[in-house]
Amino acid sequence: LELSATSTIGEIADDSAISPLAGEMSGRTEGGVTELGVDNVNAPVVPILFYRSMLLAADVAPIDALSEALSQRGINPVPIFVSSLKDPASLSFVETALAALKPAAIMTATAFASGAEPGIETLFDRAGVPVFQVIVATTRRDTWGNNQRGLAPADLAMHVVLPELDGRILAGAISFKGESETDPALGHRAFANRPEPDRVAQVADRVAALIRLQEAPRAGRKLAILIPDYPSAPGRTGYAVGLDVPSSVLAMLHDLKEQGYGVEGIPETPLELLGLLEASDTGLALDNYIAFSTELPTAAIAAVEAAWGKAEDETGLCEAPPSVLPDISPSRGEIG
Repeated sequence: LELSATSTIGEIADDSAISPLAGEMSGRTEGGVTELGVDNVNAPVVPILFYRSMLLAADVAPIDALSEALSQRGINPVPIFVSSLKDPASLSFVETALAALKPAAIMTATAFASGAEPGIETLFDRAGVPVFQVIVATTRRDTWGNNQRGLAPADLAMHVVLPELDGRILAGAISFKGESETDPALGHRAFANRPEPDRVAQVADRVAALIRLQEAPRAGRKLAILIPDYPSAPGRTGYAVGLDVPSSVLAMLHDLKEQGYGVEGIPETPLELLGLLEASDTGLALDNYIAFSTELPTAAIAAVEAAWGKAEDETGLCEAPPSVLPDISPSRGEIG
């Protein structure tokens, strides 16, 4: 069995050395979590959980690519394979590993939820750090690129909806299914996981940004709370069936202030909050907006300008406040 460098656990010559359940960690075998074996022992550690089946199939290119991207950003990746997060042996091993590694964050490419009963702590709850869900998609890349919903329904269910039950943060897709080269011995072209370089980079950037944010004083962090504005009609701001969005926002603002975030002038009532949002003239500085726009696809910018005109022609844009900013999200269907 040939294994790639970042996913190889030590120097494994054949699959007989691979634990049948719990998996092993990069640089050491099961039960020997003592040294990281990395260049910078002071760098933050981020474990990457993935399925053992990927390792056995020598189909770990997305994990390799993600590990390399994290390393380039000064983060120590530790790939860990498991048979399932519902398996007791796997859970025990991962918990032991996390306790020894003291990670800054966790990334997982495993699907579904962890399977804990309602009200019972999960593995990720006990870890006490942000958990990012990365998607090793079964969707083919051309399907993803041409579909307005992106991923196929099965991927959306397994990798987006169900993992949210664990409180995982969706980081995005890092690979799609694609045909491999024809195997001359078999005369067959198999489907394999193909990393998407810009998606891998985006995910790595997101994790690196969160780690930097963890190191910043809470009073200096900038947060945005987006409130729905759909359907687009008077009196619909913050509308959600069965939910009191304005009251929830006020509760979050009070919680953030108690935790040391720079929140000032919290409205007394939900109605006052909505009134302030409707009358607000805060926004993004024009120079910043234009700079951010250069990172968007040309077609997207063209659609925005066709509907709203060029940003350079706008006046009255100003700097956003320094800390927590509640704001109304754009209405659906207004662009294009």
